[in-house]
Amino acid sequence: MNGLGALLGQSGDLPGAIARFKGAIEATPDYPDALNNLGYAFLQSSRDSEALPLFEKALALQPDFAEAYNNLGIHAARQGDRQQAEARFRQAVAARASYGEAANNLALVLVARGDVPGAISVLQRVIEQNPDFEMAYVTLARVYLSAGQAREGAAALERLLAKNPKNPLALQMVEQLRAGR
Repeated sequence: MNGLGALLGQSGDLPGAIARFKGAIEATPDYPDALNNLGYAFLQSSRDSEALPLFEKALALQPDFAEAYNNLGIHAARQGDRQQAEARFRQAVAARASYGEAANNLALVLVARGDVPGAISVLQRVIEQNPDFEMAYVTLARVYLSAGQAREGAAALERLLAKNPKNPLALQMVEQLRAGR
């Protein structure tokens, strides 16, 4: 049920995904993955208040659950609590250093509070840990470009395009750099 819920969620069928996750939890009430997945589906459905206790229960059952920490960070960010979001994203990265989505989210929070060097450091670390997480290169390039460091931003994009010459975001950003935008 949990796996089917994940597939339905990925295909955009959130009501179907929610029904499957609920079914998985009915069958196994202490199933951290299903609790976290149902919480995330609720977040995607703007049912934030229903999501929070699910993430908390998932973490009570599995204290090193990086995805649940990341989702709590997303929840906090949506509530406007950047400090709590940063703390939760840091916990997610501490639980799994190669977790690209959490590192990317942490970097975005750091940039929002003006810590560009911290964001760059987080992104560089995750690229070392997980060089296949392409969004980290894109975010790193954006951070560099927003800080007026065009050469470093272009270098991040070049590294990504060396790995994946067809990455659409990197190609678009390189085109914009060439056009002077």
